[in-house]
Amino acid sequence: MGSRAPGHRRIRCPDGRKADLVSRITRTSASAADELAQLIATHGRLISYAQAAEITTASVRTLKRLTAAGDLPCYRIGRARILRVKTADVYALIQQVA
Repeated sequence: MGSRAPGHRRIRCPDGRKADLVSRITRTSASAADELAQLIATHGRLISYAQAAEITTASVRTLKRLTAAGDLPCYRIGRARILRVKTADVYALIQQVA
């Protein structure tokens, strides 16, 4: 079993093939920066798992699994038990494939 770069996980797709999930994607284009700025303006810098699920079209459960695996950092504000994720981290999960 070969070693993978940090932030990469091997997942099984619904059609049975295996693929690498990249947790952080570096985007350098101006349009990507504009998309992120628009998401932050719309949702704020820290968002709930439900909002992150809406943005990524993934389930809340999947996002919490990514957090448990260390691929999606989460933050607790103050003493509240409510967890939040950064909009930029959620945006980094979205990968253009074509």
